[in-house]
Amino acid sequence: MTRIKRNAEDYEIAKRALSWIYYAKRPLHMIELREAIAVDPIYDIENGDEECTDLEPDSFTEPQVILECCGSLVLWDHSTDVVGFSHYTVSEFFNTNSNGNIEPEVYIARTSLTYLCFAEFIRGACRSFHEFKMRVIKYRLAPYIARFCGQHISGSKQEKSLQDLVLSILWSQPRRHSLLELDCDYEIVTLILSDPHGRLGHRPFARSDLPNGWGPLHFLSVWGLAAIYENLLTMPLADIQVLLECISQWWKRRAPTLNSSILCAPEDLRLDPEHPLIAPLHVACRYGHLRVVELLLSSHANVNVLYGTANTTPLHEATSGGHDGIVMLLLEKGAEVNAQGGFDGNALQAAASRGHEGIVMLLLEKGAEVNAQGGFDGNALQAAASRGDEGIVMLLLEKGADVNAQGGLDGNALQAAASGGHEGIVMLLLEKGADVNIQGGFDGNALQAAAFRGHKGIVMLLLEKGAEVNAQGGHYGNALQAAASEGHGEIVMLLLENGASRPTLCD
Repeated sequence: MTRIKRNAEDYEIAKRALSWIYYAKRPLHMIELREAIAVDPIYDIENGDEECTDLEPDSFTEPQVILECCGSLVLWDHSTDVVGFSHYTVSEFFNTNSNGNIEPEVYIARTSLTYLCFAEFIRGACRSFHEFKMRVIKYRLAPYIARFCGQHISGSKQEKSLQDLVLSILWSQPRRHSLLELDCDYEIVTLILSDPHGRLGHRPFARSDLPNGWGPLHFLSVWGLAAIYENLLTMPLADIQVLLECISQWWKRRAPTLNSSILCAPEDLRLDPEHPLIAPLHVACRYGHLRVVELLLSSHANVNVLYGTANTTPLHEATSGGHDGIVMLLLEKGAEVNAQGGFDGNALQAAASRGHEGIVMLLLEKGAEVNAQGGFDGNALQAAASRGDEGIVMLLLEKGADVNAQGGLDGNALQAAASGGHEGIVMLLLEKGADVNIQGGFDGNALQAAAFRGHKGIVMLLLEKGAEVNAQGGHYGNALQAAASEGHGEIVMLLLENGASRPTLCD
């Protein structure tokens, strides 16, 4: 570092480059790094004079210059365009020696927010896929910023100092739409940039598929910006309007084209939007930001607010994400533990299907109905059996789960475990009284499910436990036809040896 610091101009380039590489949430490409270090971050909207209307490609530092300025600390893989530290010890060095050697993370946050202030993003979502493709090819850092900007803001621990920039972005509907588009199409962006001359532009492109009803509070919930949230929730609406008007006027003096979209709409601060729109509380629970959830609930957000046609509650979101602290808080604030809705049907099933054993136990202690039906898996026991989570299966059975309860795609827990190839759970369920020949679900019965998916050990176990080898039902009719349809010759022979009827020509 001493050698790098000898030349002030070179050190400024190195410091910016090293900072971005160090704080990046994924490996950066050289073209992204060149854009990042070319942007002068805004520190004062009202009085600053940083150029912030667009990228200036003429000011991009050449890759070789960046490498020379960084000395031996950075390597560039030309084949992938990925740039990173030359050795893991470089990162370890900055873990304890960042102060004075690289910029703090607030620099990354300010640069990201300054980038989003560019005039390009005031145009909102693109009208065609070709337009979107051209945007991400020109603004290569934009997808990264859309996905990770919030993490850099919260990671900086200085979000209050960034409030004016954050509000400049989030109180502009076109900019919010630009952000949503870049984030929602993040995987498509990756394909575009890996093959910019490919035929991806021929895919259908309709911007009606962007998430509906997202306002400033939703983004603050995703980003977990509790300090800014607290300011807004405790500030009278009139004061917020005055603040936004001030910010708009600052932009007008700085760059007249950038202020026109900063508007305050009545719905911007609504905590409980009209159903079926998503609420900020849903988003905060989904992303696991406990402090934001606390602020919303203390501001009287509806703890049981519903979202979407599936009537998803904040409790469903928190249990799905495994955020046990938020689950506890929601229950303490009156969340309905047995509320039906969401893809999983109820909170208990959501926790069971994702292996969150601690939350399963908490929900049961708070009165969750162990045999509640609904959702894709039918009930919590089926969900745990399908996942192969023996601990949760045992816990649910101990709490009174009906081992033969019917419902869901797999019909019952035994069939779910057999389908997933979870032999230990199949054995456990049989020991706990599961009916080996119980019918239901797509596959008809457990034997057919195991035969179709080639789980020979489970087929043998089920036959030993009295499974009816010629039982009819399900999509393929019986176990022999299920095994034969997938070419599982060993299982076909095993079934025939155990009395399976050969199909006739009439069959």
